Parts: sequence; structure tokens; C-alpha cells
Amino acid sequence: MSYSFGYYSVSDPSKEIIAKSKAQTIDEATSIFARRKGLILSEFNKIFKVEAYDGTNKKTQKSIT
Repeated sequence: MSYSFGYYSVSDPSKEIIAKSKAQTIDEATSIFARRKGLILSEFNKIFKVEAYDGTNKKTQKSIT
């Protein structure tokens, strides 16, 4: 079963989701996002934070409505 994950900049207090992806684990999602950005995991994790995404993340939901 896959779950939705999103990532945002650690410097963004609103935690606006930059992109989403489906993955089986948060580690798999982090690897996917790091590859998309062309970064190694340690560098990606310094800049971005990955979390489960259920469609109700505040900033993203506000921008849709």
C-alpha cells in the first residue's frame, strides 16, 4: 500500500507543500524527492522536511480554495 507524502522548505513557517508523491514509507518518499532535486539525502534533509500528506495541509488547502 502506498501513502501520500509532501515536502516543504524547513525555513517556511507555513510549511507550504512544494510537491507530493506516493510511496510506501517516508524514507522512500525522501529518496524520491531528493533524486528529483538532484541532491544527496543529507543535503536534501538540511533544506527540506518530508511529512505525510492527507490533503488538509493548511497552506496548500488555502491556495486551492
